[in-house]
Amino acid sequence: MTILGTASVLIALAALFSYVNYRFLKLPASIGLMLSALVTSLAVVALGEFGSHTLENLAHHALENVDFDQTLMHGMLSFLLFAGALHINLNDLAQQKWSVGFLASLGVVISTLFIGYATYWLFGLLGQGVPLIYCLLFGALISTYLVYKGRSVSGPTPHEIFNIPLTSVSTFDLLMSSLAMVLALSAVTRGDKLWSRIWLGTTALLGAAFVGAQCYEFTSFVHEGLTIKTTLFGSTFFTLPGTHGVHVAVGVLWLTTLLVRSFQGKLGPEKALNVEIAGLYWHFVDVVWIVIFTGVYLLQ
Repeated sequence: MTILGTASVLIALAALFSYVNYRFLKLPASIGLMLSALVTSLAVVALGEFGSHTLENLAHHALENVDFDQTLMHGMLSFLLFAGALHINLNDLAQQKWSVGFLASLGVVISTLFIGYATYWLFGLLGQGVPLIYCLLFGALISTYLVYKGRSVSGPTPHEIFNIPLTSVSTFDLLMSSLAMVLALSAVTRGDKLWSRIWLGTTALLGAAFVGAQCYEFTSFVHEGLTIKTTLFGSTFFTLPGTHGVHVAVGVLWLTTLLVRSFQGKLGPEKALNVEIAGLYWHFVDVVWIVIFTGVYLLQ
């Protein structure tokens, strides 16, 4: 049954129940409709128990042909939201603007501080001195995505478009780049120019491959109908991994600069601190990606 056919049946039944309520029950409209529908449903079930399955089979056949996701999410919901909006008193809402704004801002601040400081504390336990501002930045983005996760009223949904095998490979790629970064720092500290260049170049190439895979993934999502403007999920999704991707791209440029300086003979053991700082940055974006990969891609 199409959306139009379902709507026609529902409108006809609602009109019939409304007339019965107006003529005989004289209850408030919503209560009268609900009571009439409940009594009718019980009557159909009772008839089926006594051997008369005509109405029951008819109801089963009608319900089996209804795509409830299509009917509710793409049909009835828009009308219900419109009807609800008609009953909103904008003057009353304006009077509550400060409380609404305060509570919304407070929720964002609390979730951002919680995730940000938790990340900062975790890096401290691992002996990594990551600036708090970076933890708060990704804390705000991650908490925003988690708060609005699953609240989009239309598709495409995450499980419909996510390519988990591709993202798993790119995650492994990024994790291996962290290992290459450690080896690069060790080579620079020892003064081994050849291997420092090899491992710096490997780290940069692995990072570039990750960015390329993310660009391919985003392009495929756009072709499947998901953009930053399509749904609430699209807005929060493209913002979170997109921001992380920009940080990875910046890291690739940073590593490329170090590699060029190595070929210029300006990256000896005395400059190991510069490589170590770049390594801290690189490990940070790797750890953040693990959190994003787990929270966004794996926890559906």
